[in-house]
Amino acid sequence: MFDDQRTRGRVSIGLILAGGLMILTGASVAGLALAEPAGSPISLTAGSIAALLFALVLVAAGVEAIRRRHFLLAILVPAVLALANLAYVLQTGQPAAVISVLIMVLVVAQVGSQRSDFV
Repeated sequence: MFDDQRTRGRVSIGLILAGGLMILTGASVAGLALAEPAGSPISLTAGSIAALLFALVLVAAGVEAIRRRHFLLAILVPAVLALANLAYVLQTGQPAAVISVLIMVLVVAQVGSQRSDFV
């Protein structure tokens, strides 16, 4: 009984940080998807809709990391994002994009280290 309450009541700063990072990344992706030149109306294209859906998945994964409900969603989303960013870095050869890979690897490591906190 106490173990269950202790696990549920414990605040995991690492999961809050990892979830918050995924939520901020999702918000950033959504902002970029909707960004238009000043004075022009927002237009939804197939690319922007796909980016908004991706942002929604990122935010959902961040929320689940904080809520500690679905470990698979909380770890697979940043892992796939890290792999996609790594493929982009390798394909384009832009070393500045390596930081995005490292950030998502840190999120995966943090969520993975807190596996026991998930229900």
